[in-house]
Amino acid sequence: MSRSRPALPYRVLTPSSVQPSALGWAVFVGNEILNHVSDGEALLDWDALLEFKLEREFVLRSDPYRELDLKGHDAQIELVVSCSTGGGSSRDVLFRKDVRPEEDQSVTVEIAPSSERLSRDLTITTGLYLKHSLRGQLPLVPSNAGAVLWEQTERIRLEGGAARLPIYVVSFPQVFAGEGIDDAEFHVEVAAELDLELETCLTVYVNTERADFVAQLGQRGSMAERRLWNGVVRRVLIHAIISGALEDSADAGRESLSATVRRWAGFVWPDEPTSRLRELVVDRYALCEAQIDGWLAQLDDSRRLGGGK
Repeated sequence: MSRSRPALPYRVLTPSSVQPSALGWAVFVGNEILNHVSDGEALLDWDALLEFKLEREFVLRSDPYRELDLKGHDAQIELVVSCSTGGGSSRDVLFRKDVRPEEDQSVTVEIAPSSERLSRDLTITTGLYLKHSLRGQLPLVPSNAGAVLWEQTERIRLEGGAARLPIYVVSFPQVFAGEGIDDAEFHVEVAAELDLELETCLTVYVNTERADFVAQLGQRGSMAERRLWNGVVRRVLIHAIISGALEDSADAGRESLSATVRRWAGFVWPDEPTSRLRELVVDRYALCEAQIDGWLAQLDDSRRLGGGK
């Protein structure tokens, strides 16, 4: 059996050689800066429909080629930014740029992660890497393609906005034939177990037969978007309470659908214990619907599925 050769030790850049801007990543929505975020902080205004970009400046104080003894070896260093989400379930390279052999050069990084693909967090890894392998092996000189010369990883929490739900645009007369919902705008399916994460427990279907509704959903802040998220919250709340699933999932984690629904229920019925909610909804359903509507009317659209008040 052949074995790969072990990588020889090599020099890396000193931590002070690369200086990221102190303010962190500037969050742009359109041409306006929403805020700045750094490692461990939360992007509080995120939601699954948010179109945003992140920008940050990195200053290379020293000449990385001279510091690593790469001059004269036909070497090329590149700055690469990659992003992962959902605890590392997916990873994309969103930026790469060759670095020049000079001191005090500035590289402005702009990345635009797709909110539709994000879940729970955004982990940003920025690094300087050797672009191509070098011929021969020189003592302590990086020579293999991809050699890490400098790297930093930051995790940004995604909070406060509409959850990343699986949404499928389908023809209801075809997919739900005989169910009596041919003309409905949307349909929400809730998993039997609520102790999983919210985006795993819920599936939202939107009806292609309602072309006007589908078109409006693409407009942030539209009445169609409001009706959809209001409907999701209302149906999930009522389902969880009437089915008894809310009581069965009392020990679920904070990120679970059960915990999210408990927070919602606490806002709607702050003085009612969970054990009484089923009786309350069954006996006074119309009033409970009105109470849910009253709570939803108080919420800002961008924070609705985050459980905020």
